[in-house]
Amino acid sequence: MSHHALEALVEQVRSLPGAATDLGLPRAAVREAATPPSVSLDTTSLRARTAAWLTALAARIETVLPVALARATQAWDQADAVEVFDDGLREEAIALRRAAEALANGDAALANAGETRAAGLEAQLMIDAAAGLGSLLERRFASILRLRLRSATPALLVDGRPFVDVAAALAEAGRRWR
Repeated sequence: MSHHALEALVEQVRSLPGAATDLGLPRAAVREAATPPSVSLDTTSLRARTAAWLTALAARIETVLPVALARATQAWDQADAVEVFDDGLREEAIALRRAAEALANGDAALANAGETRAAGLEAQLMIDAAAGLGSLLERRFASILRLRLRSATPALLVDGRPFVDVAAALAEAGRRWR
């Protein structure tokens, strides 16, 4: 998928109805669940756990997305039955986000405070971006499919991979995040 086509697809999805406050949270995060305890991490540990979470999220999407694409071609009404975030992924995302926020808001008077705060902010942005991609798949999968099927290139698989290959992008981010 070309960069221009992806931008057009994202803009079309953004124009769909729904409250803006709903768009940033994964569906799994909205459900009732035990709130994971706050975790205090140093920058190295935060980076390692964030990389592991990205890799786990990519693996989950790698498993879920092909099944959802196959199901959508047979039972269109089931196209939105995509669940990217299981309890473990959701709880780890929340715990990592809290740890990253604690680092980002840390004491400016400490040694290496600028680097530590930057690392916390960087982790927050990565977690938010990855959770947003997963949330987009969960909440707007049927819409994304409809837009793709109406496009000039309606194939759901490109070279054997899903046309929206979020898993590969997240796996690459996880590898580079270490």
